[in-house]
Amino acid sequence: MSKSSNFGQLSILVIVLLGGFMFIHVCNCSATTIYGDIVESNSARGLAMGAASIVVADGSIAHLSNPAALILVPKSAILGGVNFDQVSEESFYEDKQNLDNSQTYFNPLRSQGFVIKNGEAFTGALSRGMLFDYYTKQEAFDEKTKASSSYESKGGLYSFSALAAKQVVPRMAIGGSVNVLRGNVNAESRYTFGKITSSVTYENTASGMNISLGGLYIVNEQFTIGAVYRTSAEITEKLTNTTTEAKKTNTVSSRVKWTYPSSMGIGGSYKNNQMLMVGEIHRTNWSDFESQEAGGALSRPGYVDLTTYHVGLEYGVPAPSMSPDPVLLRIGFYTCPLHFLEELSTDETTGYFLTMGAGISAGEFKLDIAGQFGKKTFTEMEGNSDYEASIKSVLGTIRYQFDLF
Repeated sequence: MSKSSNFGQLSILVIVLLGGFMFIHVCNCSATTIYGDIVESNSARGLAMGAASIVVADGSIAHLSNPAALILVPKSAILGGVNFDQVSEESFYEDKQNLDNSQTYFNPLRSQGFVIKNGEAFTGALSRGMLFDYYTKQEAFDEKTKASSSYESKGGLYSFSALAAKQVVPRMAIGGSVNVLRGNVNAESRYTFGKITSSVTYENTASGMNISLGGLYIVNEQFTIGAVYRTSAEITEKLTNTTTEAKKTNTVSSRVKWTYPSSMGIGGSYKNNQMLMVGEIHRTNWSDFESQEAGGALSRPGYVDLTTYHVGLEYGVPAPSMSPDPVLLRIGFYTCPLHFLEELSTDETTGYFLTMGAGISAGEFKLDIAGQFGKKTFTEMEGNSDYEASIKSVLGTIRYQFDLF
């Protein structure tokens, strides 16, 4: 069977898989919210294996996880990823439900990458990946007053990176990346009461820079361990707020500086024939977060440091008549509680996610798809209020490998 025929069959299979995941996303969706949050993975392979990344590399996420893991990429490559998110929120106060909304969000440009492989001597890459998703949409209506309100924002914080990895001794590699952070948010808040309507639009742009340093040690053919550290970044955000009320418009501009926190992680993998197991711990120092408006006082809200745990499994099964390479089936689990709340003794936050996916090859094309389902909750120990966000995501990445040198 020809490569083009193989790729045609493979494309049909991937479309069916994506269609199935999207059906799960879209059915039973009422309007209207998406919860902006940390992006756990820009790689479908990593997401399917419990959002692991430190000892798993496909090029598009190495600058966000462990640049040294670039040496695991077998050839030069071009990569791209797309993403679907659907979040349903429920809020309760004194046993009364306040919010039950959901909506699907599509991001066709989640990540891109170009990997340059020069034999065993050197691997470099240029890449772009999302760090934080600001997409949020909410609507509310008061039956008593007939007043309605809405809020919607779109945008994200991205890292544009140049990175390199080199094997310094037979079993050890080091890597680093320079990350230019860029982001934008466009938002609108609207309130209507009778014939009175007021609205506020926000246009924000953010910029900053940090670096990532990583190491990878191949203990033997079965075991690999890795570690990574990413410095904090001072983000400069320019805000333009336009208020419209009673046909009067007022525009105010300001500037805010805030800290994107440093992070670190360690991980290990074990490979036995067609099976690969991964375990990792990631920590982001959100307690270092601070912000300051131009001419204003420094604010430290006391956010909670975020520690997440990741485990994943990949297993290869034969793919007769499609490709000589096996189909890679993946499953994983990770924890990721709400990170931004103050760490008070009366509050409790949790977050658990189950992931799964598959990877299929057709010649030099590598296609990966992953899905996740999980919940994040916030509960006051006194029992007065509860918040729960059910999160479903689908991530697909495609990679084309080639010999550049």
